[in-house]
Amino acid sequence: MDNEDSFFAVLARAGVGKTAFLVQLALNAIVRDRNVLHISLGDPVKKVTLKYRKLFDNLIDQNTEENINELWQSMLLRRFILT
Repeated sequence: MDNEDSFFAVLARAGVGKTAFLVQLALNAIVRDRNVLHISLGDPVKKVTLKYRKLFDNLIDQNTEENINELWQSMLLRRFILT
């Protein structure tokens, strides 16, 4: 996934972890200074944002709270959720 201009789609039945998978991919891209457009057809922005925050918190347990908040705020600038 090193292409600058890429489009990916993940299709599967409900409840198999599509959103968790996509959020992990998105967090990885954001940390690498890439922009992410997250389109959700079923969940509101707030619910998707909570999924990002939960996975983000699980990934950064070893950092200080100040670093975590700085990183989270910088990541918000690189992510756009469309519902």
